[in-house]
Amino acid sequence: MKDELIAHIKKYRLRKKVAVDDVSSEYDVLSVRGIDGLLADCSDVVVQSMDPRVRALGLRVVVSTRLDDVTALHSSAVECDEIEYHELRCRLGVCEGVVDLPPGKSLPLESNLDYMNGVSFAKGCYLGQELTARTHFTGVTRKRIVPLEIDSVDWTVGAAFPPPESAIVSSQGKSAGKVRSGVGRFGLGLLRLAFI
Repeated sequence: MKDELIAHIKKYRLRKKVAVDDVSSEYDVLSVRGIDGLLADCSDVVVQSMDPRVRALGLRVVVSTRLDDVTALHSSAVECDEIEYHELRCRLGVCEGVVDLPPGKSLPLESNLDYMNGVSFAKGCYLGQELTARTHFTGVTRKRIVPLEIDSVDWTVGAAFPPPESAIVSSQGKSAGKVRSGVGRFGLGLLRLAFI
């Protein structure tokens, strides 16, 4: 996916002299919770920002080297492991990545990007802007990404969440949507709002 992203960005640099390189081996991205506000000066921190999608996801930090202990950033910092982060993200209804947002199949409003600071209705000229603005201003969005939780006595801890693209069926047996992703008993699904 990394190579596809770089190729996509390079298509839109036009005549600008901009270098687009893979630097993923030089930096690491952390999700840090337990801190109110930004970190004080730290030599390892390159960029930091509160997660603009949902404040409960905490601070997003790009560091220049892999830290053994996030308390080096702040004494009350708590780093989420990857599973804990994805579980929290699913519980909050926040989608990310190509599994939750399949390229060419996802619409910004269905993916809740209008609620998570991912779409601007003031800025013009971005890919898909006309369809996104028209959908927003007509007020008709028939499907949305929603949090899912398996609430069944048959589900056991450690069991896998249904795989992406699994059908979600209503109690009347009608197709209500599809699973996007999940971890543990929490996941995300693209559901028709009529079934909620």
